[in-house]
Amino acid sequence: MNERIKELRKSLKLTQAGFGKKIGVSDAAVSKMESGINTPSEITVKLICATFHVNYLWLTEGLGPMLEEEDTDAMVERVMAGE
Repeated sequence: MNERIKELRKSLKLTQAGFGKKIGVSDAAVSKMESGINTPSEITVKLICATFHVNYLWLTEGLGPMLEEEDTDAMVERVMAGE
């Protein structure tokens, strides 16, 4: 899951600090999730999915598309707008 979190963040063109701010965690926490040092809690996983419209099965198991209905460009625009 750590590589998929990193892939998601980069596809959204967010820094670790920016990604963390959106889900209420520090940039250090994002770094630890991406490096595999820490595994995100189920609440954090669901928050990532809800905030960024990520497919839960993709994030947790690598199955299916990364994003739910929205495409990446629309997601980037929405995230950058602060929604």
